[in-house]
Amino acid sequence: IDNVKAFQLNPEDPARVIRPASSLGEVAEAERALADMQQDVLTSLRDLHNSGETLHAPGFDRRVEEPVAGQLALSPELRCILVEGNYLLLRDNGWHRVASLLDLSVGIVLDEATRHERLIARHVAFGKTPDAARAWALGPDERNAAAIAATLERADYLLDTSANDSSAGSSTR
Repeated sequence: IDNVKAFQLNPEDPARVIRPASSLGEVAEAERALADMQQDVLTSLRDLHNSGETLHAPGFDRRVEEPVAGQLALSPELRCILVEGNYLLLRDNGWHRVASLLDLSVGIVLDEATRHERLIARHVAFGKTPDAARAWALGPDERNAAAIAATLERADYLLDTSANDSSAGSSTR
């Protein structure tokens, strides 16, 4: 994970070298962390309907770009909980189990230029240099955006916020 964190901090650093032996371990560790986060989301959503107790669900800390187990307290008095996440409508790797636990799903469509601008600003706000933020937004974030765009057909509603589209609005799927 050290190489991943080093890349997040400065993806353009020529001194950064990812050694094959360590990168395989980092990929496996990242996959385990994602699986743990997914299981936390599933468990929290399942238990929320039945427990009558305050539940703790995972959050995400942008300062370190890592999920945080138990960061959110969900009390039984809550009537509406908004679950935000890029992967919630994926069909792969077990995420399909999350969609069935949601009462409603909304996919948000945003034009590419605005998405890039917002991602870069967010990365800068959380400590990346402008160049590193742009590299991250156009690299890993762009690959995620393509994967997420393919899931929009599964959303119950689409909210089209495209800045240049005069027909922007919501539609039912």
